[in-house]
This record gives sequence, structure tokens and C-alpha cells, in this order.
Amino acid sequence: MPDLDQDELEILSAYEKSELKSVATPPELARLRAAACATVFEGFKVKSRSASSACPAPAAPLRSAEAEAEASGQGEGGAG
Repeated sequence: MPDLDQDELEILSAYEKSELKSVATPPELARLRAAACATVFEGFKVKSRSASSACPAPAAPLRSAEAEAEASGQGEGGAG
């Protein structure tokens, strides 16, 4: 672990003692959850029961970058 200054040591100590409190508002948490759900990639499987209820299923199936390139004709064997 790199050397920590006094302020960093105080923050680390408070974290380890569970003394830190969240200041996020419910709308901010909802925005962050939505952003997290939007970053899910095809083939990525979360092995958590709570994750499936936190992120609703996408309206359309997600495609990988390779599938996108192939569909646009820029993949292997394409015109690109």
C-alpha cells in the first residue's frame, strides 16, 4: 500500500469503522442505477439475485461490438 497522508489515514480509519454515511439523494441513486444498468453487455452474466431485480430487461437485445461491425459490413469478410 502506498504511503498515506494524515487526511487519507483518517478517511481510511473512518471507512474501516463503518463511520462514513452516504450523502446521495434518492434521485441521484436512481440515476446512478439507471446508468449502471445501461452499461450491461451481451454475454455478461451477474450471479446475484438482487442485480436481476435492480435492472429491468432491456427493451431490445444488446449486441456485441463484433456483431455490430458484422451487421454494418465492417466485420471479417466485409467491405471494411
